[in-house]
Amino acid sequence: MTAPQKRATWQDAYDAQMGLWRWYRTEQGKDWLRFSCRENSVDLDASTREMNWHLYEAEGTRLFDCDPIFVSGEMCQVIEFASASFAPEPLLESDLITPRGFLLYEKPFHIPDRFDRPITIAAVSWTRLFAIPSEDDPEKNSVLMLGPMGPDSPGAWTAERILQEHHNAVPHGVAITLYADSEHEGVHATDGAPPVIPFHLTPWWFGMTFDGNEVDQNDVPTGAAWWWRIVQVTLRLMQQQMVVKHRYRPDRNARREAAKLQMPDETTVVVVRLRREKTKPHEDHEPEPANYSHRFIRRGHWRNQPYPSEGIVRQIWINPTIVGDEQLPLILKPRRAFEWDR
Repeated sequence: MTAPQKRATWQDAYDAQMGLWRWYRTEQGKDWLRFSCRENSVDLDASTREMNWHLYEAEGTRLFDCDPIFVSGEMCQVIEFASASFAPEPLLESDLITPRGFLLYEKPFHIPDRFDRPITIAAVSWTRLFAIPSEDDPEKNSVLMLGPMGPDSPGAWTAERILQEHHNAVPHGVAITLYADSEHEGVHATDGAPPVIPFHLTPWWFGMTFDGNEVDQNDVPTGAAWWWRIVQVTLRLMQQQMVVKHRYRPDRNARREAAKLQMPDETTVVVVRLRREKTKPHEDHEPEPANYSHRFIRRGHWRNQPYPSEGIVRQIWINPTIVGDEQLPLILKPRRAFEWDR
């Protein structure tokens, strides 16, 4: 008799997404969103409070067709290490690997929140926002969130509908939600809560810089310093060759549960791992071997990479590697230590 096959951990991303979708339909989930909205809207002006209200209202339905993404524990370690030296950059639409995503970290990040309280970033989701310039005042924009947002929102805005009804609409940013580990926040699964729960909702405009967003309109810290780098580094590394992305279909039990919740039937989970698939060299180009006297470790670091066609420069991560032929001895030289004294 064979032992039952262990369930793949990447399916946790799909379970967490379904769990949130289910929880938002309970009174406990609705109360959590209402309370969070009130807590995060105190002393803000009327237009910002209204924007917050729309973000929280949409949160209850917009996860319906987000692409589920699972980031492995090894990849999380690289993200944490690389975030320390990353200089935050303006967000571009090309940074997104999908217009709508729900991403679960296998290894949550432990960081301080805007009030220096310990919090975990266990997952993140995003949805594109479109700006529609006002005909009366070009300086003012109406913002619509990309849909569809589930069977509970039959009139939701799709990209096609937005562009059809508003020819001057342009992608303007994303609505982003950060999720904490439920048990870390004292909300347990026995209480009906999903594995992760939302704790921070905010718009993130394309082209918006980190500088100038350290505090809100009331000079209260926004907390951007503790999540901006983690999210942007995640998106950046997922687009580089150092990672391998595969799609997997959830197991039968998960698909049955999704069907009960009226979620899309053909959903697949994108799994991001720290591996490089071997590629064959071009036949017309044989790289010449480098002449090293020994093997050494090249530390991971960020490098500025120009993109002439787009007229921008973006940071790319160079992963730690062992340099040199396998037949050469490995020599690890001590790093210099500098002492500042006066």
